[in-house]
Amino acid sequence: MSEDRFCMSVPSGSVSLAALDALAEEALEALTVANVAYLRDHPETPPFFESGVRYRLDDSDDNEWITIPEILDRGHGDCDMLAPWLAAEIRYRHGAHAKVRLVQPSSRPEDERVRHAGVFSPAYAKSLAAAYPQLSADETVRLGYVDPSAMMLVRNG
Repeated sequence: MSEDRFCMSVPSGSVSLAALDALAEEALEALTVANVAYLRDHPETPPFFESGVRYRLDDSDDNEWITIPEILDRGHGDCDMLAPWLAAEIRYRHGAHAKVRLVQPSSRPEDERVRHAGVFSPAYAKSLAAAYPQLSADETVRLGYVDPSAMMLVRNG
C-alpha cells in the first residue's frame, strides 16, 4: 500500500506539557479530518462498532497514529488511533459535533506525561448511553465523553 506520511518531532523539554497537549490535539484533529475524507471516499467502510477491530494498548515510545484503512488491516488500534476514527464517523455519518481530546487517565495519575484519547460529543454520547445501558450511569458519558477503548471492549465482548 502506498502511503503519505507526516511526522512531527518535539524535543523533550522544549515546550511545556500544556503546549505539547495542544500540539497533539491539533495533530489528532488532522487525523480526524483525514478519516472523514476516507469515509467520504469509501462509503463501504464498516461502521466503527461493527468493524471487528479491537483496542490494543500501544506502550511503545513512538506515537504512530494511523488512519482507518491501516487500522482495518491491523485489526486493532490504540486510543489515539481509534478516537479519530470514531470522531470522523460521528461527524460524517451522524452529523454530530465530535472532537478528540486528551485526558490524563485516572489509572496512572503519577505519570503526568501519560494521556488517553477520547471523543467528546454530547449528542452522540447520549444516544450511545441509550444503546448501551451499562454505560448510562457513567459520568463521563453523561458529560459527552466517549472512550473508544472501553466501547470496543463493551461492543466486542
